[in-house]
Amino acid sequence: MLKKVLALSLVAAMTLTIVTGCKKETTNVTNKPSTQVSETLPPGVEYKSNIGESFDYTNGLNVTLKEVVETKDQNTSTESSYMACFVEAKNNGNEDVRIYVLDDFKVFVDGVKLDENFYTTTLSNVYAKNVYSEFGFFDGTIKKGESLSGYVSFETPKSWDTLEVIFFPNALKSNDTIKYTITPSDIKPKY
Repeated sequence: MLKKVLALSLVAAMTLTIVTGCKKETTNVTNKPSTQVSETLPPGVEYKSNIGESFDYTNGLNVTLKEVVETKDQNTSTESSYMACFVEAKNNGNEDVRIYVLDDFKVFVDGVKLDENFYTTTLSNVYAKNVYSEFGFFDGTIKKGESLSGYVSFETPKSWDTLEVIFFPNALKSNDTIKYTITPSDIKPKY
């Protein structure tokens, strides 16, 4: 019991640290609301990939959305489902790539964008951390030749037909996206 309380406290502290400490240095992407637009990037290219497929982006970033899992049993009394995407990336390019979990991912449920309040909520983080205990958020700087693995957690309504997970692989320099379309049959329960 003490281990669970300690783990939950640690996850809550990590969540607060990420939420308060991860801000982009620039906010110049056209499809992201901002009050400090210093320059506007042109519209990007939408690439499509599938769960489990490796995708090579133009900056040398090789990205794989390994799985999308439900991290809490839906047969509980909550009105939400708690999900996590496990992502791996390797930087085969010449420049560092910075990933911001809160800015570089967008999730759409049946065509409607999830409000940012549904990303990395305390509960979605706790449940995701229980599943991926040795990993943290998919967030950080990936130096040339290095890799990053982690999760993106979010909360959805219990019932849905299609999830779209949109990843901006180079958001500081481009509006390009990699889009993953997910159906309920793609989700693995892991709780």
